[in-house]
Amino acid sequence: MKYTFVGDLHGKWEQAEKALENDGTIIFLGDLIDSYDRDYKDHEKCYDLVLDAIRDGKARCVYGNHELSYILPHIHRCSGYTRDYQYLINSIKPELTRHFEYYIWEPEINLL
Repeated sequence: MKYTFVGDLHGKWEQAEKALENDGTIIFLGDLIDSYDRDYKDHEKCYDLVLDAIRDGKARCVYGNHELSYILPHIHRCSGYTRDYQYLINSIKPELTRHFEYYIWEPEINLL
């Protein structure tokens, strides 16, 4: 099985789109949110692409510290936090909690 790892998109949906052109499973490593130079629509599109790919069985995603800062703001808040992005996360929170993972265990992946 072929895997592609993609981390820290921070709203750069074009990079998510490009990664999804690869064969095999795409593993997104979280932090799809919190960019200083991207707008709300870019972040929304990034999540739409990743969640669609997860639903289609093409991708998996672990929570990044930026997602967790919106889901658990009373515990941790990352740089880049805005109320607009809090609204975005709140609107897709059921999808995140259903599809995002805290860790991924794939015995066939050996990164050493």
